Amino acid sequence: MSRSTLRVALIVWSLILAAIIGRVLLSKRSNSVYPIFSTAGSAWLAGKTVYCDPTPELDQFRYSPPIAAAFAAWSMLPAPLGEVLWRLLNAAVFIGGLAYWSLWWRPDWDRGLMLLLVIPLAVGGLNNGQCNALIAGLLLFAQVWFARDRFWSAAAAIAVCVLLKQYPLALGLLFAIIEPRRFIPRLAVCLVAGLAMPYLLGTPAYVTEQYRACFSRLVSDDRTADIALSYRDLQLLLRVAGLPLSLFAYRGLELGLAAVIGAYVWIHHQRWSRDHAVWVCGTLASCWMTLAGPATESPTFVLIAPTLAACMLAALNGPRLPLILVSASYAAFTCAAMVVWFPGWIAKPVHSSGLQPLAALLLTIVAVHLCRREDGVGVNNALAPGFQAP
Repeated sequence: MSRSTLRVALIVWSLILAAIIGRVLLSKRSNSVYPIFSTAGSAWLAGKTVYCDPTPELDQFRYSPPIAAAFAAWSMLPAPLGEVLWRLLNAAVFIGGLAYWSLWWRPDWDRGLMLLLVIPLAVGGLNNGQCNALIAGLLLFAQVWFARDRFWSAAAAIAVCVLLKQYPLALGLLFAIIEPRRFIPRLAVCLVAGLAMPYLLGTPAYVTEQYRACFSRLVSDDRTADIALSYRDLQLLLRVAGLPLSLFAYRGLELGLAAVIGAYVWIHHQRWSRDHAVWVCGTLASCWMTLAGPATESPTFVLIAPTLAACMLAALNGPRLPLILVSASYAAFTCAAMVVWFPGWIAKPVHSSGLQPLAALLLTIVAVHLCRREDGVGVNNALAPGFQAP
């Protein structure tokens, strides 16, 4: 690992975070979703409904009641301080998780270069206060903890992610295939404890009503009417390709792809080392959550950023085709991240073109190739032939 590269990466990240914090402190509330969280916390404290209809000034709260309850105390902070601390928490967990994960996965890996490579997919969400970087970091920690038999820690990390966005349960279910007896009970306890927590902070009738409203909002979520506002996922890519699916059919496709991943892990995991099995679970879960997940927006792609960075590094000295595919994926993701700097009449057509899910599809092809070629090879020992680290 190059110390100079790591130093450069830390300087670049410090400048990015300083710029984000400066923008938050010096500008009025713009390009920030933090008020959605703080408003939900304030509503919880006041005993009002958390799931209000969106307004021109504030989008709707789409997270679970435990998250609203957790933000009750946070919402009492002055708004600028809360905005800054929320972003710093997300950045710290993401950067810490990436460093921890890469140290486990490849001790000789250039973590500085990896920290630089994830910037295009990470900065946008941190800038507007999304929680996806927090989820990405927790899932990286969960992988290492699971590989090291720290099942309670892994289960708790995944449970927090599930309370924020339901689809990270995918990683927990893959882990359950590997260690059903030791992991499933722990994950179940953590999930039940998280879901029950709001009842300690509100009356049973109020909390139950918030759960009802949350469920109603989730099942009614459908953005297929307007392609400009639709999720950036495989469904958008199919629509652009002239193969539109109804929401019901697409949900069936999502579950089918998830079942294929689960079957693949179930069939092969006993032949793999523990580290490789965990790496495959994390890689395939991140690909599914972004390419075929139920709610993929532009900031969601930070979940796949570690996989993208790892595949970029692995492909540098490998065969030409994987290098071309992952380079095209990285270029497309970077272009999509940069286009938000331009007016909407430029940015919206680019996002509506399916550029991001196409990039995710190209990356998934390379990631699946890595998983297939590394059967039986521990990730800490060697990469697949043709995928040596530089």
